[in-house]
Parts: sequence; C-alpha cells; structure tokens
Amino acid sequence: MKASKLLHVTALAAGVLAAPVCAQEMPPNHFYAGASGGKTYWHPGCATAQDCINSGNALRVFGGYHINDTFAAEIAYTNLGRAHDASSQLKARAWEAVGLAFWPPNSALTVYGKFGVFYSRSEGSGSLGGGSETNSGPTLGAGLEADFTRHLAVRAEVQHYWHVGGGTLPKSSINAMTGGVLWRFY
Repeated sequence: MKASKLLHVTALAAGVLAAPVCAQEMPPNHFYAGASGGKTYWHPGCATAQDCINSGNALRVFGGYHINDTFAAEIAYTNLGRAHDASSQLKARAWEAVGLAFWPPNSALTVYGKFGVFYSRSEGSGSLGGGSETNSGPTLGAGLEADFTRHLAVRAEVQHYWHVGGGTLPKSSINAMTGGVLWRFY
C-alpha cells in the first residue's frame, strides 16, 4: 500500500514538473506568409482537343494564421496559368479561403490537408472571342511541410479546383502542383 501511494505521488510530481517543459515546446498562435510556384494541369483546357497545351505555370502568394498545432486558416491568390492551342488561349486566377489540418502536430515534418472555397476569373482570347467569366467553387489539397527553423518552412502540395470557367468559356478543372516557402511571424 505504501509503495502504491509513493508511485502515485511520484507520478503526480513528474506530471507537475513536466508541464512547463511541454508548454515551452508548443508554439504560440501565429501568423505566417509565403509564396509558391509550380505547374498547373487543365482538364479539358482548350475549346478543342486538337493540339491543346493544357499545362501552365502557377504562382501563389498566401497568408494564414495557425489556430493551434493542428489547425490553420489561410487565404491565397493563385495565378493558375494558361491552356492554349493554335487558335485560342484560356487563362485564370483565383482567390481562395481554406482551412488546413496538420498531422502529426508540433513536428518538424508534417502532412496536411486543406479544404475551402475559391473565387476565380477566367479570360479567353483568339477564337474564344475575348470573353471573361467569374465563378466560385470548392478546392481541395494535400501536402507536406518541413520546418528548417522556428520561422522558416518549405511546402510541397497538390491542389484541385473544380469547374473554373464556364458560360462563354470552356469549363475546366485545374490541378496545381507547387512548392514554396513560408515565414512564421512570432
């Protein structure tokens, strides 16, 4: 019985003494900003399937707020590049608001998923007649984030945008594969 009480007291003391150490390891809530670049793939892309080049370059700037070690909220502006053939060109850009979930939390290398909404503007030229369309829809993505320092991290991700365009322009789903850096403000 005395050994059992001694074990309970020891466990309680260890927990009380370890609490400040654990609290020091957990980062505070913080803002971050970053940029990334990569490739986009449009499906179907062009108005005609003949000689369509449905891949382009992507450029994204983003900012966010880590709510805790597991969740963050992020806004971004993404240039989704262009798809083109001999007679037409289609280009798009999007604003987005997404939520992110990280696993494992509080780790130097994490996997994350993101889900949210986008608002896009598409413009056509050539045989598409110079039309432009705006629309919105869901976006979904996943990636890897690696911390180099407390402030600096790199990301690699893939993200999907459903049904960009439409109306007078071809409607396309776009996949963006990007890599980039982010800076945390503490």
